[in-house]
Amino acid sequence: MRFIKSLFGKNNKKQSTTADEAEAIVKEIVNLHVETEQMRKDAKTVTGPSIVLTPSIPLPAVDSAGWFGGSPRLPSDLEWPEIDGTPLHFVAQIDLSKLPKTIWSGAGPRIGQLAFFLHPQRNQPKVLHLVGDLEKRSRPSSERCHWTGYDDKINDEHEDVLPEWPVELTTCVGPLPDPVGKWLTGFLGGSNPRTFERETPNLLDPRHQPFDRFTLDALIESAESYTKRQLSAVTTFLDKKKLKASVSADLITLEERLETCQQKLLEAKGYLASLGEKFDLEAITPVLRMFHETPAGRTEYTRNDAEGYAEIEVSWGTLDTHCKGYLKWLERQARYAYTEGGSTLSPEAVERFERDWSVLASHEAGGMSHPPKGHIYTPYGSQSPNEVLLELHSSDLVGWDWADGHSIVFLINRSNLASGNFDTILTDVTN
Repeated sequence: MRFIKSLFGKNNKKQSTTADEAEAIVKEIVNLHVETEQMRKDAKTVTGPSIVLTPSIPLPAVDSAGWFGGSPRLPSDLEWPEIDGTPLHFVAQIDLSKLPKTIWSGAGPRIGQLAFFLHPQRNQPKVLHLVGDLEKRSRPSSERCHWTGYDDKINDEHEDVLPEWPVELTTCVGPLPDPVGKWLTGFLGGSNPRTFERETPNLLDPRHQPFDRFTLDALIESAESYTKRQLSAVTTFLDKKKLKASVSADLITLEERLETCQQKLLEAKGYLASLGEKFDLEAITPVLRMFHETPAGRTEYTRNDAEGYAEIEVSWGTLDTHCKGYLKWLERQARYAYTEGGSTLSPEAVERFERDWSVLASHEAGGMSHPPKGHIYTPYGSQSPNEVLLELHSSDLVGWDWADGHSIVFLINRSNLASGNFDTILTDVTN
């Protein structure tokens, strides 16, 4: 915007803003906001058809209209899309033949597919209209992506490719309908159930058991991290804190239990190494039983009392009950397993995950040819030259985070859409 450039532009050397100029800038900001709010109100009165795109649960999908995340299907001879030499990250692919002819005021092709890509660090888009024979393609090596939520621990098998969720298409009139179901507070978009990862792990429960090598390694890593942290804390308390006799006795007992946990983990790792890389649930059952039967505990230091004694509470349990970070990665890896066929997941796990994921799906649906729910400054609607090509909400299910839980909107000039020209695409993030 020119008023932002006037304030922060590179050529703004020793320029001071007068009271009149400041007033003009404020008026421009206010007028822009008023105009966009009016545009938003006008667009919401439109009774034209629009599309809701909801991740399919349960799978397999009955009638998929495309997919969110995963990998694109492209012509074999097509170079991977780039912007300024940077390979783009794939976002979604939509089957145009599934779209009603009446959306986008009847404009745009209904043959082929639209593949949506974004720059990994900037919201610069590229949309490809694809026809003919297509094949699954993998993205070349690229920098990590700022808008994905799976950036702290990645399965090397998937690198930073998100789970591929087939989407189902439903039609509506005007704005997208509000989702049905309980809105649950969470990490992305305010709709993450997070109920599973808050549970206390129980490795005799099929829903909590590892189902592949990655989740087994995550379990071992979680247990090693827990015992290392707790032993360090216990040692510090015993060496440096003033302790009552009962607290000291509890800490000594916990120290012995943690050392036993470490020894059993070493033995378990040796046994698992002897099994090779192939995952066999029956073969690892003795390890899971060891986790469930080995005593362990956790400390919580609150403060020093009036006499200077440290107030430390020790909670007891078994080794598996203290591997709480493991459930987070079990659930995330389950999304890949589920969308790739789900054959490695137990029926109990599938039933549980589908219940949670269906809540996420209903609150994180995408849309096409509709007025966005949030506020954007890019003109859209019948009184503007632009159509909403696609809106994608932040989604814990898929792994997108658009500016702290908002949504990204792809827009296209209506005349370009009518001619099938997708070279110029605009994006805006709601607020």
